[in-house]
Order: sequence, then C-alpha cells, then structure tokens
Amino acid sequence: SSTVKETPVRRTLRLLATTALATGLVVGASGTAFAQKTTVKDASGDVLRYADDEGASDGVALEDTESRASGADIKSFSVDHTKTRVKVSAKFRTVEDDTTIYVYFRLNGKSEPTRVLFNLDDEDAVVFQLSTGEVACELPISVKTGPNGTISASINRKCLGYPSKLRATVVADTETVDGSGDYYEDFLGNDDWQWTKSLKRG
Repeated sequence: SSTVKETPVRRTLRLLATTALATGLVVGASGTAFAQKTTVKDASGDVLRYADDEGASDGVALEDTESRASGADIKSFSVDHTKTRVKVSAKFRTVEDDTTIYVYFRLNGKSEPTRVLFNLDDEDAVVFQLSTGEVACELPISVKTGPNGTISASINRKCLGYPSKLRATVVADTETVDGSGDYYEDFLGNDDWQWTKSLKRG
C-alpha cells in the first residue's frame, strides 16, 4: 500500500475540542468562478489510517472495503452561501457515532483557512478562529449515522465575520474499531486538499 504524510489536522483540533468541551496549513485552490452554492464529489476508497502517537507518522492508504466501512469515507461536500447563513453538508459511505467532521473556511480571498467548524457530538458543533483558538460561535448540527450517513450545519454569517466570499473544504476522521487507538482520516481531494470554488453570498 502507498503512504501519505500526515496532515496536522487531528492533533491540532483535538486540543481545540478539549478546550471547547471544557468551557499553518496552505493548500491549492480549485476553480475561480463565482457562485452561491456548489457540491464537490470525492473519490471512493481514499481513506488513510494513522497511528495514534505523539510523533509524525505516515498515513497508510486503505483497501477499498475497509475504506468504505471506516466511517470517514466522504462521498460529497456541499456549501450554500446565502444572505444570512452558510449551510454546509457532507455525505458519507458510512458515518460512525464518533465520526468528526472539520469544515475549513478561507474567507475573502485569503490563501489560508482562518476558521473551522467541527462537531462535538451528534447535536452540537463549534466554529473556532484558528489564529487565536477562540470559539467564534456554538451551533447545532445534524448527524445521520449508518450507511449513507450525512452531517449538516447552518452557520450564521456573523460567526464567520460576514465574509463577502469564501471557499471551504472538509476533513473527516474516526477511531479504528480494533482498540489500537489508531484513526482513519479522509479529506476532500487526493494528494492535495481540494477547495470549493469561491462563493459569494446569494
């Protein structure tokens, strides 16, 4: 199997999640056209498995069957930038109870993400400011577990600083079922993260 270097997503955001429960990443852009709503499809069977240790590790690409059953295999990601809210949703081949989704936002043409949404459980989510680690807002999230599971949330534009335009991408991860503490991770795109086209507010 092939290996891909680990992204810093999970360890960084695990710390943020701990903070929330208690109280630089630069990637290529995809497309230049403006729109208000878009859906990006993701390849099947492209989930990576990471060792749960403190040092850097390589992500091992899974075989298709294990990838599909992992609870992190993304099928598609949709964003709708309306006048008052930003609605995001992702479809999966399977969603487990402990699947976490991270939605990164690049606001107003910035080359790096500045805010990230992720679910704390199957009902609650938060948006963090990545530069400060502060909670920008808390919001409900809808999670449908099982085969063809989905995750969706609606974010008030105030929480994102009233952006005139934005791009977004999604990452998902979940623990393995073998008790090793390892985890599965999938992100939109293959060797590089894929971002949505730039979305002006509707």
